[in-house]
Amino acid sequence: MTLLTNKRILITGSEGKLATQWKKAIENEGGIVVGLDISNDAEVTCPLGMQPGMLIHCLRKDIKAPFDGVILAAAYNPPPTVLGSGYEDWTAQMGILRGHNILLDWMISEEKLNPNSSIIMIGSDLSITGPDPKLYEDRVMKPAHYTVVKHATVGLMRHYATLLASRHIRVNCLCPGAINESMPDEEFRDKLVAKIPMNTLAN
Repeated sequence: MTLLTNKRILITGSEGKLATQWKKAIENEGGIVVGLDISNDAEVTCPLGMQPGMLIHCLRKDIKAPFDGVILAAAYNPPPTVLGSGYEDWTAQMGILRGHNILLDWMISEEKLNPNSSIIMIGSDLSITGPDPKLYEDRVMKPAHYTVVKHATVGLMRHYATLLASRHIRVNCLCPGAINESMPDEEFRDKLVAKIPMNTLAN
């Protein structure tokens, strides 16, 4: 028996690289994972960026039992760009943020969160700072909408943390820094590591 044995966990963006690792780790501890993703491989195929009425219809159709935990891992990771980004990129970013908002409101109103459950939102180091131009002297950094939405994720966390505190539902935002396997080359990796007190990247 572990703390996760028979606990039901909903993960959005469940077919992403990090989410699949979390899913495996939770299941290894005896947890039951329900994935929500745009991919047909997920247990719940439901694009978060769809219109609110359609999203709620999708949720009602495919989600019946309540959950003990939610990991909001769905994200839009755009390619780096020099001059900013277009309307489609902003729409995609805001669509996922809005989708998470609608999902949580629906879960609260339909009592799909068990007492003492936990919600974890996934931000990044850009949830609490901005990109350092010195790191990107010869590279293209993440566009503005990525930083804006990551900051907004912290705001979403604060909103629901106060809203759900009386129900003993914990809400936190995990803000990891750079991930080792996503590094384009050793030179860039070394620049990042030099800025981290522990001299290491996430794995």
